[in-house]
Amino acid sequence: MKQLFTLPLILFLFSCSDDVERPNCGCDAETTIAINETEPILGSMFYLSEAIQDSFYINKFWINYEEPNCSNCLWTMVVCNEDILSEELKQLLQNNESKNVQFSGHLKPTCEKIFAPADYFYYRINLTNIEIL
Repeated sequence: MKQLFTLPLILFLFSCSDDVERPNCGCDAETTIAINETEPILGSMFYLSEAIQDSFYINKFWINYEEPNCSNCLWTMVVCNEDILSEELKQLLQNNESKNVQFSGHLKPTCEKIFAPADYFYYRINLTNIEIL
């Protein structure tokens, strides 16, 4: 009798795990925009600490990208998967330096919103590749 009860319970638990919804923002959200590894873009990477500015997503690595054909279009991305960064890059950035980088990844909406001009865009990014220039 115990075996008959256990099997349906196990099947029920496994079927429930498929019904988990992804969040609509943050690092685990669906990808909004993909930056292809075959066509990486150039940006400036830095570390935002409390010493620099009291802001959202402090103590995180950020990348800024300026669109070439738009004089005021700024894409700002907060890195989700910091483990992809080399220790050398982390150390340089944490010493208040910024570095030019070539990168690709998956952009996801931020959970913390900021009021900014319409041509400023804020995302979280799961990097797929990054190189110091």
